[in-house]
Amino acid sequence: MIEIDFYSLTTVPIQQFANGQPMRSATAFVWRRGLQHYLITNWHVATGKNARTGELETEAQPDMLRAMFNIRMNDFGKKIVDINIRDEARRPCWFAHPVRQRGSDVVAIPLPIPGDDPIINMYPINSDEKPI
Repeated sequence: MIEIDFYSLTTVPIQQFANGQPMRSATAFVWRRGLQHYLITNWHVATGKNARTGELETEAQPDMLRAMFNIRMNDFGKKIVDINIRDEARRPCWFAHPVRQRGSDVVAIPLPIPGDDPIINMYPINSDEKPI
């Protein structure tokens, strides 16, 4: 029987989009707090900016992330979910460190997916329930 480390399942491949156009790829993971799940990724991925200088490093400022979550079936399939990371006024829809902001280069994006989704298994990295 093949064994897969739980933490291998927690990785969520993501791709940045700006105005419907694909840009760069990155990774994220899911963190659960109470009933809410968050996509955790780098500040520079969400903003397209260098975390040290604040200068834009991508073609445009991302407004959506396309995430590929594991599905609940044991066939290693993926479910694609588009996550808007800016509101209609282009304000960020994520949380950053309240003091360090870009200095910690990490953001938490509230996921619009219920934790008991019948298709997606989010494998929150802080879960006590390891399926393997």
